[in-house]
Amino acid sequence: MSMALKKYLLFFVCLQLSIGLTAQAEKPNFLLILSDDLTYHDLGCYGNEQVKTPHIDQLAREGMLFEYCFNSSPMCAPTRMSLYSGIHPVRNGGHPNHSGVYDHIRSMPHYLGGLDYEVALLGKQHYLPLENFPFDHLGGISHDNGNGLDLDLTKARDFIQKNKNNPWCLVVASNQSHTPWNQGDTTQYDLDKLYLPPYLIDTEETRRGLRRYYAEITYFDRQLGTVLEYLEASGQSENTVVIYLSEQGSNLPHSKWTLYDSGLRSAAIVRYPDRIAANSTTTAMIQYVDVLPTMLEMAGAEPEAFDFDGESFLPVLAGKQQQHRQYVYGVQTSRGIFNGPEAYGIRSVRNERFKLIWNLNYDQDFSNTVIAKNGPYGIYGSWKAAAESGNAAARAEVDRYQTRPEWELYDLEHDPFEMKNMIGYPAAHTLIEELKPKLQAWMEQQGDMGDLTEWSAVTRQLKKFRNSPPAPLFIDPNYHGSCDPEVVWNESDQQWYIYYTARRPGLENTWLQTPIGVAASTDLIHWEFRGYCRFDGVGGNKDAGATYWAPAIIPHDGKLHMFATFKEDTLTKQGAWGGPGRIVHYATDLNDPVNGWKVVGEMHDQDLVTIDATVYRQEDGFHLWFKGKKKGAAKNELYHLKSADLYEWENADFTRSDVFNPEVSGSGFEEAPYIFEWQGKHWLITDPHRGLFVYSSGDGENWDFQGTILEEGGTRALDNNMARHCSVAVVDDRAFIFYHVEPWRRYDLEQQKGPERVPIFKQPLKNRRSVLQVAELKIENGKLVCDRDQRIKLNE
Repeated sequence: MSMALKKYLLFFVCLQLSIGLTAQAEKPNFLLILSDDLTYHDLGCYGNEQVKTPHIDQLAREGMLFEYCFNSSPMCAPTRMSLYSGIHPVRNGGHPNHSGVYDHIRSMPHYLGGLDYEVALLGKQHYLPLENFPFDHLGGISHDNGNGLDLDLTKARDFIQKNKNNPWCLVVASNQSHTPWNQGDTTQYDLDKLYLPPYLIDTEETRRGLRRYYAEITYFDRQLGTVLEYLEASGQSENTVVIYLSEQGSNLPHSKWTLYDSGLRSAAIVRYPDRIAANSTTTAMIQYVDVLPTMLEMAGAEPEAFDFDGESFLPVLAGKQQQHRQYVYGVQTSRGIFNGPEAYGIRSVRNERFKLIWNLNYDQDFSNTVIAKNGPYGIYGSWKAAAESGNAAARAEVDRYQTRPEWELYDLEHDPFEMKNMIGYPAAHTLIEELKPKLQAWMEQQGDMGDLTEWSAVTRQLKKFRNSPPAPLFIDPNYHGSCDPEVVWNESDQQWYIYYTARRPGLENTWLQTPIGVAASTDLIHWEFRGYCRFDGVGGNKDAGATYWAPAIIPHDGKLHMFATFKEDTLTKQGAWGGPGRIVHYATDLNDPVNGWKVVGEMHDQDLVTIDATVYRQEDGFHLWFKGKKKGAAKNELYHLKSADLYEWENADFTRSDVFNPEVSGSGFEEAPYIFEWQGKHWLITDPHRGLFVYSSGDGENWDFQGTILEEGGTRALDNNMARHCSVAVVDDRAFIFYHVEPWRRYDLEQQKGPERVPIFKQPLKNRRSVLQVAELKIENGKLVCDRDQRIKLNE
């Protein structure tokens, strides 16, 4: 049974158990209405007297208005995927815009469908993969260009009427008020009488854009009113929970794509006649991930049975409690957005009064479509022109939007538009001591690696990388130290697996107590973390206890065989690299590639200290190479063993070899041998810590030195340093080399002499981080070459 099927069956078992054995009351229907890019304070019921929203205001009078509702990420796709899954964006995998969730993520149609609901969506989708969000899509476009009917609301009417005898859930997702602002009647708004919030610079372009935006809000308000009229006409209003959410902030500066309240905070209104007090307001803080658990509890299930980040706020709706969350969190992933920066991750935490914002890539300038080409309707360009003409307020806002400090702290009670950063104020230290640990704990719970999560965000943009692997390819989600990759094809589940050493760069003993991590892929492009290997039932988590390095793996006779470096004594008194290592043979069934590993035996006696094995199959059997040094010996040697069955081994010395010969390569240091066969030759690649050395052979025993590849860093993200410790996958006569890179490691400091020398274990912890990359190998004039910047094209 596949892992995906097991998770799916477990999900339905939990769902049935959560319903309970007691008889349920009549299940309510759910009507969830979403606007698009609408700042919460641009509605009449939220205090903006100049915007005409009569139907939303009426809904607020009939239900409960939430003063403090927050999405998880102020962009369309992450907001919606967290809303529908009940899981924050980084943990569900959909944190960049135009991205997709992990394969195992379930969503609203799964949960409510399991409770016999008909679940449909009309309008904007903006989620991936579609199979993870199996709404009955009733039509509608995801981007409104102003031509034709943007949303046929009669389809909502027909769905409501059709299912009047069944419980149903309908999401109506409008495109308004997302740019372009091309709907609605602008003549309703007098350009000269518009009031601008303090974060907007008063220019002609700003006012004209704001008028277009307000007109589109009013247009959406009529859409909402029409849907509610259809609901009323069906006779089902009394048993329908209506939820309105405004999504994230508008496409104006300091709103969408920021973690200021104008971007992250949302309007939220819930109506349920005779169950929720009409014309009520609550200051309880909720997040979008709380909506699905609340709906499930109202439908008779127990949301605690599921792995949600959200919690039901039904007690708030019932008037039984006035508080829900003490802290709310936000994440902005800027890498991969249109006209975006190379990397600009932002995180935030706030309590009822104060907000702390962490700009992870503050040493770069922020950019997006608000800035590009002077922004929508020339608004931002008019700000820049005003700034260049000496307008001090415009200069301050232009600079504040594009260039930000690492930390921002705001008192939202006295500064609701977050105009004055309190960092440096006397009270800031105490507030940071409260908020920063909360933010860091949330990030850890989410598997959020901060700037590494930002750099690797493009790996989640499934459409963008449908045919090409991203850079970086993969980063360990816990310790951020993926290295020593070994790529292997598993016939059992028809997937590629990467096994890797999971270094721990967040700790002083980075190289010790390291588990073997596992990621899987069906296409060599999209990789999903599968966990850490268990050996004889021990391990399986990020705290390995013992030290495991550099797995070498080969499938044979229904099993996977691993030859890994093992260090039992990991005490720091043994030095940065721990005690002596030895090569240990493990095996597991093909259908249990993570948890079933068992010790087969050790590959040599205790007089030999070894590291970095490689194993592969030739016509005469299996061959195992590893680096080793006998106790008391002056130098390391390359050892070579042969076996017919992977269990009984004998020595097999090289007949002639340039490998580990400094007179040939010019290097007195090599490690991590890797051998593969391709294009009629055997190839051996080693790691001399100055790129990768390449050797070739016609028979797999006599090796000739060819030169060096991947010594110079590339231009792709986090591929800027020399390649280290590789593995190769041969697919349809093409060869792909997987390697790790330490993007921040200062090799130049390690090569200094005397007090100027700074070894890696004395460099900052960030310098020890590593990522996995992939590039394609070629053969030119009989030699192996590699252009790491060349885009790999697959599945075309």
